Amino acid sequence: MRLSNRARLVLPVAVAVAVLAGCGGKGSSGPSKDKVRSTTAADVTSVLRSHNVAVKGSITCDGQAPGVIDCHGTTSDGKDIQATLVASTSGLSCTGPMVVNVNKAQLVSLPDEKCS
Repeated sequence: MRLSNRARLVLPVAVAVAVLAGCGGKGSSGPSKDKVRSTTAADVTSVLRSHNVAVKGSITCDGQAPGVIDCHGTTSDGKDIQATLVASTSGLSCTGPMVVNVNKAQLVSLPDEKCS
């Protein structure tokens, strides 16, 4: 089947518009990576503080929502801190279950933490 000149021009433009609009392209919905990472780090620090666990330095988090946010740090006495939040998004809102471990022992499991 032979395409008309107009179809040859319209088809590539339609594909480019679809990609830029989100069909296979990068979406812009949900909170920013920086917001998710900083909010989750602050939540982990707060949980540790409420359990009388002192943090040496700061908690750092990596990942983005929706998805898994992994956080790491060290207690003031040298123990490893690990936290994981499985984030889901709705608009600019981000929530999910979070688990905080100190030296591989679960300190707390929270069913619905905010990450934005």
